[in-house]
Amino acid sequence: LLAFYRKLGMQGGGFNILFVKDPDYFRFLDCESATHAVGIVEDDEGTVEGMFAFGARPCYVAGKLERVVHVSDLRFTSRRLRKSKFDWKAVAGELCEQLPTIGEFKGARYLLGSFVVANEKARKAIASQKAPFDISPLSSYKMVNLLARKPLKWAGLKGKKRDPSVQVSRGGAADREDLRRFLDRQNRRRALGYVFEGPEDELARRLRVWDGFTMESFFIARDGNGQGGILGCFAAWDLSPARRIVVDRFPPGLAAAAAVIRPLAKKIPRPGEALRILYLTTQELDLDLPAARRGAVFAALLEALYESGVAADFHMVAVCDYDRESLLAELEPNYFTTQTATLLYQLYRRGDTNVLREQDLPCHVGHEMCLT
Repeated sequence: LLAFYRKLGMQGGGFNILFVKDPDYFRFLDCESATHAVGIVEDDEGTVEGMFAFGARPCYVAGKLERVVHVSDLRFTSRRLRKSKFDWKAVAGELCEQLPTIGEFKGARYLLGSFVVANEKARKAIASQKAPFDISPLSSYKMVNLLARKPLKWAGLKGKKRDPSVQVSRGGAADREDLRRFLDRQNRRRALGYVFEGPEDELARRLRVWDGFTMESFFIARDGNGQGGILGCFAAWDLSPARRIVVDRFPPGLAAAAAVIRPLAKKIPRPGEALRILYLTTQELDLDLPAARRGAVFAALLEALYESGVAADFHMVAVCDYDRESLLAELEPNYFTTQTATLLYQLYRRGDTNVLREQDLPCHVGHEMCLT
């Protein structure tokens, strides 16, 4: 399974991406969800020709408990080289039909997938008119990699002061219950939002399962005007024990910039080197805040992260930026970035009415970039 997984990379827009899950392929699936499965396609001689994985989790839809399944790691040997007659599109169409009947998925009615927009092969395969299913865009987002902070004179930050009404601190055991309530309140308002209460509390699961993930991983922004309520948060997490990413080269513009900007030069890995990525996970900004206020809270959280020194040992900090709720206005002037456009979508059988659509949703869906 690992050997086949390693063989097939994917396009990332100007460079190729190779995901590495050695030595235990299933470690990442454990991070994704408590319930998961892997499908393997073999020819008559037992040679692996294809694979795909399922991760199932509880979620909120319209504030009610539902189940969602995410399909990932869809990889197949080129059709001209395959001996088996397996048709993944036919299986996907049947899965859309039969998903609620699969006992392990506990009545899940939502089937999700995602692809990097620059991956032309994946995009064409999913959107093919010959496919016996339809897709509905759920979230257009970018993986924004922050390589380094720009010098103050470049970013126009000289003399800029942090908003005194936003106070950021590292998380601790005393914050856990307050944070859990905030996360659950936010996610109840999202389609496919994560569940942070009861026996399936996602915060408790992550603290138990994710390598090196603790309450101290969190940066928590609170109202500094005397109210003390949580305004936003994220947790900085190193996913490398479960999955690493290798690229064959970096965009030439960044290499040129690195030649003259010393802090950035340290952040450009050599071709073939595993990227040291610090992911911002469990990220929430109070949905009741106006857009400008959310941007200020996020800026304060990022500033606290960099001032803590936590990001210093990594090539980049990975931020999920949703197109409809973009925070790029806070990122692009202040950081050297690369951006990878990605689409999260729902697969459903033609004629199904149980369909979510990005344009109909008041806020982005429940989603964790590093797990898709």
